[in-house]
Amino acid sequence: MTWLESMPSRWEIRSPKALFEERRTANLPDDVHLTPSQKYGVLPQSEYMELTGGSVVLNLTGQNAMKHVEKNDFIIHLRSFQGGLERVRKSGKVSTAYTVVKPKKVIDPDFFKWLLKSSAFIQELQTTTNQLRDGQSIRWTDFVKVPLPVPPRGEQPAIADYLDRETQKIDELITEQRSLIETLRERRVALIYELVSGRDEGGDRRMADSFLFSSLPSEWSEVSLRRIGDSKSGSGFPPSAQGSTGHALQFFKVKHLASADQRDVIYRADDTVSRETAKQLRAEIFPPGTIVYAKVGAALMLGRIRTLGNEGCIDNNMAGFMVAESVDSRYVQLAMSCIPFDYLVNPGAVPSLSDKNLMSIKIPLPAIHVQRAVAAKVDDYISRIDELISESQDLITLSQERRAALITAAVTGQIDVREAS
Repeated sequence: MTWLESMPSRWEIRSPKALFEERRTANLPDDVHLTPSQKYGVLPQSEYMELTGGSVVLNLTGQNAMKHVEKNDFIIHLRSFQGGLERVRKSGKVSTAYTVVKPKKVIDPDFFKWLLKSSAFIQELQTTTNQLRDGQSIRWTDFVKVPLPVPPRGEQPAIADYLDRETQKIDELITEQRSLIETLRERRVALIYELVSGRDEGGDRRMADSFLFSSLPSEWSEVSLRRIGDSKSGSGFPPSAQGSTGHALQFFKVKHLASADQRDVIYRADDTVSRETAKQLRAEIFPPGTIVYAKVGAALMLGRIRTLGNEGCIDNNMAGFMVAESVDSRYVQLAMSCIPFDYLVNPGAVPSLSDKNLMSIKIPLPAIHVQRAVAAKVDDYISRIDELISESQDLITLSQERRAALITAAVTGQIDVREAS
């Protein structure tokens, strides 16, 4: 077996045909319509939509021409080459586009639940066809090409129990770290708001004119964005001008807002243009320090306010705000990040930003030395928070890798669960 380095001598290598058979039973009148998914397994469509908040394609015309499945069957679905086979927990019916395999009595479904979703099996399954793409399903004839390791019948439930227990510990750790990351991100946002509104300054405070903040230090002023800078839209970027690198000017798109560094600065784009091309496109050349943000589409709801690290152009789904020299660009960017962009969205099929409304919003504006001090303090604090977030993300990655390795080791006999238990 090419996907096993070694296997206990008491184990067997069996053809899937000896362990499973293809189920081709027509659906029964009372069958519930099931949907297979990598994350949730096989479950009723109504439950899937409730869990995901999404929808599925309803097979309204073929409700009486579907496949019946029984509990503990396995379904080969369109993404099995990425996530393995899904175990059926409840009898029902599925689309005829799926391959249904029925386990024979010689196996324990609990063990094969883990084997058929192990990374080693999935990698081997990928080699059975060279036509893996969206809409391409692995067939029964592909599935039976991969010989399977079979431990003694009495050992199979012990392996399943071991993996249930050990993966639960890992999953709990991952859940804890994800919760910690969410808490840290919330703290990051709150901290920026606290410092931009001067809550750590002490002294007398007054009510703020802006709806963004309840109060500000009494000596701080407020100013609308239009009074401290100039906002301009980006330019169209035709496909014929894309794909070039090495020119003087970066050409940023909305997607690059997600690639900012710790201080919310973006430096590099996939495309560059010469100054001559920018002139031909009538594209504004924005200087370093320009604050950029999405103005059209779902991306603007994310409220990503970034700063250009290099001079460049931006596409027409973005806008750039060039601040006056009398204010600190980083401070203004932080203040703008407190703006709830959904408040400014124009109604319609495609969300769009009212730049007029945005520029009319007032932000706190202390003395320039205070602006710089606030920006420096924010950067110091969030660097510590981001370091903790990075550590948690690394731990999640390592835990996921350990989980996958543990499953593969157990289902291929590299771990003797009789001793591990």
